[in-house]
Amino acid sequence: MSEDKKIGLRVEAVGTRTSYANAFQARFAEGEIILTYGVSHMEPSADEAFAGTLVVEMQERMAMTPQSAGRLMATLSRTLQEYEERYGKVESGEKK
Repeated sequence: MSEDKKIGLRVEAVGTRTSYANAFQARFAEGEIILTYGVSHMEPSADEAFAGTLVVEMQERMAMTPQSAGRLMATLSRTLQEYEERYGKVESGEKK
């Protein structure tokens, strides 16, 4: 019979970069989930009848296993729930 051993955790953030994202695409292939993200902004139009052009600049791509994607989803869900408990309900802006 084996004994349960404790595992330590050390998170190193020395080389961490921060990037802002407000546009996302998710795709999948067998054995992987791919998240592409970047920034969107409106480019004004010279034609008053035309509102403008939405420009989406995809900047980063993250590939992960489905298991890692599940952990990311759980972490984001838990973090958003805690955020809403502190600051109030967040509207996603997603049309249903």
